[in-house]
Amino acid sequence: MYRYHVARPHEYLAITSLGINDMKLCKDAYIWPLFQKCIRIYVFPTICTFRVMAKSADDVTFIMTTSFEMGPRVDDKIALLLYAKLVYPCEKISLHNHAHKRVYDVIKVDIRAIASLMTIEEICKDFEAFKEKILHKIELQLIQFGLVVLKVVDVKKRVLEKIELEALRREMKEVCKRRVRGHVPGSLCYNC
Repeated sequence: MYRYHVARPHEYLAITSLGINDMKLCKDAYIWPLFQKCIRIYVFPTICTFRVMAKSADDVTFIMTTSFEMGPRVDDKIALLLYAKLVYPCEKISLHNHAHKRVYDVIKVDIRAIASLMTIEEICKDFEAFKEKILHKIELQLIQFGLVVLKVVDVKKRVLEKIELEALRREMKEVCKRRVRGHVPGSLCYNC
């Protein structure tokens, strides 16, 4: 009546139902087929790519593409249990399904929150500090899912052409205003 299940090296068995209060994680177990449910949780790290459109403090829109290699903390049983609860409802368990969407939503909110506090000049001038702020905030949020960022694979910012044109237009307006007041020579004024 029992079935013996064994997990592969990069897997854990997540067992629920009869005789288990919450969820049990193990590498091998006897399962009662009619009374217990057992699925495999893959703990191999995956690379997740996120593309987020955000606005800076001065209402300039930009697109940020990030790739993180993330996975569950297999050395911490509590974190592994949190990760198992995140991905348990899915049939094919990995970070590429509904769990990926939940993690994406958390990361998207964090990137937008940090970007809204900085101007586009601050972001472009000190992009490394911007990346560090995002990484720190994301790591704090991923703890609730039992995940950890193992490596930042790629972070790219692509400021839209519209942003550069807006900055140039703002500069031109400022020069024109100064020209009208008489603070700037006529040679510096663009199409006033």
